[in-house]
This record gives sequence, structure tokens and C-alpha cells, in this order.
Amino acid sequence: MVEPHERRGDDERQRHRHGRELDAGTTAGANTLTATSAGLTGSPVTFTATGTAGAATQIALNAGNAQSATVGTAVATPPSVIVRDAQNNPVSGVSVTFASPRAAAV
Repeated sequence: MVEPHERRGDDERQRHRHGRELDAGTTAGANTLTATSAGLTGSPVTFTATGTAGAATQIALNAGNAQSATVGTAVATPPSVIVRDAQNNPVSGVSVTFASPRAAAV
């Protein structure tokens, strides 16, 4: 989601420019902002920005909970977690360690 904000200048150079700030919003991913003026060559003009996830702040169970399997075999769905930032965007590249009190359980 793009959240444009007007930016206005008072000097002579700014009077003939029109500006917006292109904020990446709170969701990681591609963002666009389009400026259009009817009858002008080059219109519309599209700006792009990519929002990236922030620092990891939370971890949650993703899949593989509460399963059963025959002794000596793997569970059907490998246990997994998801790490997210403060805006709830998934964060990659975070080291996560899985451990069990029983060596045979993992």
C-alpha cells in the first residue's frame, strides 16, 4: 500500500513542481505511485518502491503441530515456524533452532 503525502515548497523553484513522498507503508513488497496530467506528453508517470521487512520481533508456529507417527518414521508435515517483524511481515534469514528433550523425537 502506498501512502503518498504532499510536500510543498515556498520558493520559486518549488512553485512549478508537484511532489509527493512515496512511503512504503506497512506491508513488505512492491509499491507504486502514478502521477497523471491530461494532455501532457509523458503522462502518466509511475514511481516504484519496494518495502522490505523490518527486524524480526516475533515467532509463531507455522505448521506441523500435534501430529502422530509410527516410531522410527517421520511425521507427515515437518514442524515449522514463521518469523515476523513488528508490522506482521515475514522475515527471512533469521536463525531458528529446533530442539527436543528427547534425541529420538526430532
